[in-house]
Amino acid sequence: MSLCSIIVVTHNNLNYTKQCLESIIRITQYHPFELIVVDANSTDGTLEYLHSKPEVRLVCLEKNYPYSYSINRGIEAAKGEFLCIMNNDTMIVQPEWLTILIECAKSDARIGIVGPRLCRQHLNNSTRGDEWQCARYIMPDGKHINIWASNDTVTPCTYVVGACFLLKSELIGRVGLWDEGFFFAYDDVDYCLRTWKAGKRVVWNTRSTVVHMGKQTRKSVTDKDYEYNIHDFEDPEKRFYRKHSSKDFEKILRQAKGPFHFYLWKIQKRTSKALDLVRRGHKEYAEVAVVPRTQVK
Repeated sequence: MSLCSIIVVTHNNLNYTKQCLESIIRITQYHPFELIVVDANSTDGTLEYLHSKPEVRLVCLEKNYPYSYSINRGIEAAKGEFLCIMNNDTMIVQPEWLTILIECAKSDARIGIVGPRLCRQHLNNSTRGDEWQCARYIMPDGKHINIWASNDTVTPCTYVVGACFLLKSELIGRVGLWDEGFFFAYDDVDYCLRTWKAGKRVVWNTRSTVVHMGKQTRKSVTDKDYEYNIHDFEDPEKRFYRKHSSKDFEKILRQAKGPFHFYLWKIQKRTSKALDLVRRGHKEYAEVAVVPRTQVK
């Protein structure tokens, strides 16, 4: 069996961290795995707790660094053939969650990243079965479109949400480490697009389920006790769209959806635009609107 390195970044948020790590250790069926925790200078008892867990390989940072910086330190410490990046506000409820992700990654040499279905649950165990927005397409105009796949499907997508996803360690040599110019947000999206550009695929596997409380990691990692000026960092959204263009989004969308479905999407978009213009009274577009779809380019 291939070793998997599970990497979790912590900064305070002790209750969520306990819930996350103990569920990984207790419930995960897949072996072998190593559990690497990168602690970004916690001050709420998290460090003492981590030192008490013999199952944890601990990497201690002297500051509350940006999330991407902390992830990179975990990747550098990892020994596994597979790397699973997880937020500390996630929780394991399905024993075979990791087995499914790894088997999916192994099934196709083209796959670089696999994400699970993410569902909601809170510390008081009141469960909500509805999904988070786990996987998305980015359209050529830059809009992010949610994907709602049926159960037991593997769906190529532009990106999967970074709260939990698995990547092959060989991808690091091809794509590199995470971009430390992102303070928090868009770093995971950026990495998925870089994976596509490097010739590998990003897929969403709905057979694997992980609980995600949502935004708890963000709240702690972006807490105001950091020892640097957040304004020194470029706005993450601006940085992302500076690095990736509409041509990138269109090319990746074509690869993810397949040429046939991509072509149908372009026809639908063109036809819908033309019909909308006709409804608004732009008569010069009426002829375009009634052209058979097979003739619309």
